[in-house]
Amino acid sequence: RENARVHATFEQSPKAMLTVFSGAAATPPSKLVVSVQTQNGFFSTGDDIGALNPHDYRPNEFVTNDFIFEGLVAWDGKNPTGLDNIAGNEDDYVSPSLAKDWKTAYNETGKCRYVITFDLLEGVTFHDGTPWNAAAAVANFNQIMGGVGVLGFPKALAGMHDWLGFTQYLDAWEAVDEMTFSLTFTSYYEAALRELSTIRPFRMSSVAALPSLEHRGISHVAERNGLRNGGTWPNKCAKQAHYVVGKTGIPGSTDPTAGSTGWALTSLGVGEKLFTVDRYGFIVGQVAASVARPVSDNYNVWTVTLKPNYHFSDGTRVTAGLVATCLQELNDKNSSSGKARASVGVMTVTAESELVVKIVSERSTHIMDSVLAEWIFTIYYNKGDEYIFTGPYAVDNFDTDTFHLIPNLYYPLAEQRPALTITKYGGSGELAAAAIAGTVDVGFHLAADDIAPVNSAKGVSVTSFEVEYQYMMFHNTDKPQLADVRVREAIDVAINRNAFPTELPDALPTRSMFPEASPY
Repeated sequence: RENARVHATFEQSPKAMLTVFSGAAATPPSKLVVSVQTQNGFFSTGDDIGALNPHDYRPNEFVTNDFIFEGLVAWDGKNPTGLDNIAGNEDDYVSPSLAKDWKTAYNETGKCRYVITFDLLEGVTFHDGTPWNAAAAVANFNQIMGGVGVLGFPKALAGMHDWLGFTQYLDAWEAVDEMTFSLTFTSYYEAALRELSTIRPFRMSSVAALPSLEHRGISHVAERNGLRNGGTWPNKCAKQAHYVVGKTGIPGSTDPTAGSTGWALTSLGVGEKLFTVDRYGFIVGQVAASVARPVSDNYNVWTVTLKPNYHFSDGTRVTAGLVATCLQELNDKNSSSGKARASVGVMTVTAESELVVKIVSERSTHIMDSVLAEWIFTIYYNKGDEYIFTGPYAVDNFDTDTFHLIPNLYYPLAEQRPALTITKYGGSGELAAAAIAGTVDVGFHLAADDIAPVNSAKGVSVTSFEVEYQYMMFHNTDKPQLADVRVREAIDVAINRNAFPTELPDALPTRSMFPEASPY
């Protein structure tokens, strides 16, 4: 940069149309010194070059970014036959850059999709020392497209780049492994590789320099105060809704193998199980799609088929291998307490294929989906010393009294979910006081004595619902006094169930093993 004029030195012909500045100093004949025309004009500090953001447009000048940032592939005017050395197909004039090789596949998924899989160049680092790998490619495409690379999920910035057909066909991207990255298009797009070589917006930046998409951060300066051109991100990128939720108890950690932590995290929307019970009392799949017995009369061997294209909150695809490791660890670590062995005893869990888990149980069962819906079997995987889950929320950070949750971007409708702060209160009285003071937006659970003052506070309403807890009495029929059924019937008649609400406010009597409001 000299006298506010950009000079570029090329060993070969420049990639962009450049205008020679008259009167330029003499240079060796093998080099051409040029001054390029900028979109916003010279001599305007901060506007002639801009912030050098590889994903943004004006005034981040093409010529400057071209020297600093690289993409997966590069346009090469001297390579008309491309990587495959065959003229007249998709990679004409395209050479490797941060990807050293690639393969294309059409209709690979059976749904007419077009997939390009890249082998990435190894041993490359960004200027700040951050490594180049498939995770970095994913992070950059998340920012470029304004969303995560899950099939069918919204891409809020696709409209911003609608001058390229590439962004209108692109529907998914993922890290296949550490140095393998794939792009999936809704259908065949012949120009994909050539458009990928453009200077903007497909140049890669260090992950350390990118804002946090999880916190609605976006690299496009023009979009930070609200998406345009068909963007669908509610609440605007920088104005994500946030609610404070008060509870009288929260998990003490994020370790799902410890006590009831897995169940507690599931109740917060962080965890999920293979199966769960819906509002109507039916067992339905969450992470799993189905369960079956490979041998019809063997109730000790089951296979569970996972939902395809399901992800943990960090974008890792849910596979049978990860689920098998999780279930085996839960079964092994909770053996002494019996929590994970209460129904079927010891389980041996293995991966049959990418999406099929095989379970061999010590005791037979005819309802394995019900067993896997039990609270202990929360699905997770270990990422170093961190536990990663699949639920609609992800743990941003936590301490003994507070959990900060952010939407899991890899869960449907993430763009409609607010951030949450879950705060622990010492008891119902403290929570009631916070509700009256307006320091919480939602609170669970109030004791019966605290309902009236909270309900009378301005702007606060209380909703009561029946909780499926029961107090039960069982007869020890080994005792001779209770061995006679007539004695047990007499006791049953003598108990005044209608008097229970006097001691248990808001309790309801029942003559069933289940409360009246239960769907069973």
